[in-house]
Amino acid sequence: MKNIRYYIFWLVDYLKGSKIRKHYKEIESIYKSEPGSVKQKNNRLFDLLTYATQNTAFYKDCVAQDLSTYPVLTKQSIMRNIEALFSREYADIRESLKTMTTSGSTGTPLKVYQNVEKFRRNKADLLFFYKIGGYDIGDRFYFMRTWTKLNRKPVLSRFFENLKEFNLINLDIEGANQFTESMVADTRPKVLLAYASTIHALMDKIRNVNINWSIKAFFTGAEELPVNIKNQMQETFRCPVMSRYSNQECGILGQQPITGENFFRLNEGSYHFEFLKIGSDENAEEGEKARIVVTDLFNKAMPIIRYDTGDIGVFRIDEEGKRILSEINGRYTDFLKTNDGKMLSPHVITNLMWEYNHIVQFQFIQESLTAFKMILKCAGEEDIITIAKDLETKLRDIFGQKSVIEIIRADEIPSEKSGKRKYIISKV
Repeated sequence: MKNIRYYIFWLVDYLKGSKIRKHYKEIESIYKSEPGSVKQKNNRLFDLLTYATQNTAFYKDCVAQDLSTYPVLTKQSIMRNIEALFSREYADIRESLKTMTTSGSTGTPLKVYQNVEKFRRNKADLLFFYKIGGYDIGDRFYFMRTWTKLNRKPVLSRFFENLKEFNLINLDIEGANQFTESMVADTRPKVLLAYASTIHALMDKIRNVNINWSIKAFFTGAEELPVNIKNQMQETFRCPVMSRYSNQECGILGQQPITGENFFRLNEGSYHFEFLKIGSDENAEEGEKARIVVTDLFNKAMPIIRYDTGDIGVFRIDEEGKRILSEINGRYTDFLKTNDGKMLSPHVITNLMWEYNHIVQFQFIQESLTAFKMILKCAGEEDIITIAKDLETKLRDIFGQKSVIEIIRADEIPSEKSGKRKYIISKV
């Protein structure tokens, strides 16, 4: 039996013309590769390109039938050309448009305007990807992050969405105890959403708790969830754990399957994906580390075409002939370099840190080609001395023997305002 909120939501949508339902069914059709879905998606791409050439100054000289004539955009180039990218059709109603603003974790905050149809598509994307992950409309939903008066939803919205805004201002023992108490007190079946780094910080403090919390599914987003933490979560919470690939500028770009595999199914229904070589705009090969470039098929207020997300990933073709994202290697700006300038994925650090069971939190900072800083929060006072010498040796083996490595012990590694905590910071 569905929650009453489920029937109310779809009834209201039906009375408004089933606008979200139509988007939902189209996303489902393309995701399942139903007959005609490829043509439907190609038509969406052609319509968007044609619209952009006819309604924006930025794309007026591009050829609608040829995506390669459209420039690859970065955050910086979008910010420099916001007025030229803005559609003339929406110029007079700009203040009424939905705006999405990035947190600026890469140093470059960005505001993107979205028309109402794009907003509906995002809503349908959310519902579809939650559904295939085990969530039904009306299920008790915990969103774990830092909540303030600026980002809290109205009381009525929280009621109809059955949403609990769980505030994780601190991630120490007190925060873990509050989380545990809330889960024990709320016996209803529930779904949880948290930043990967948030739940990572909590896992060490709740791993020994006797957990039977009626959790249907656990979604993580914003950063990639390390495989060892995902495995620990599945064992601890006894539910499917799925990492989601998304950003504020666009929406949900992909999600891991509920079956537990660590690849991402791409949201081909709402976006056109390209995988371009690092250092050029040529197409990357299957299995090659590549820049993830996205065209948003539904934002006509401010068409985002061939947007370089700043993320590096690896695509492969599965047994059904579909492209899947087999790896997300982090943001290009988070890539590290050896003493002689060779580029390394930030995963060399996250994989290395799996070896140290007594490290509760870490943050690795590359200051220059030879200067490195590792900040550690350890479980015991004596651990830092033993760990530091071993860690320095292994880091020099990775980055080069000229490396100067500073190991710092900390009581807590602070998170950003959004609640995220960056594990890897590259200044090179």
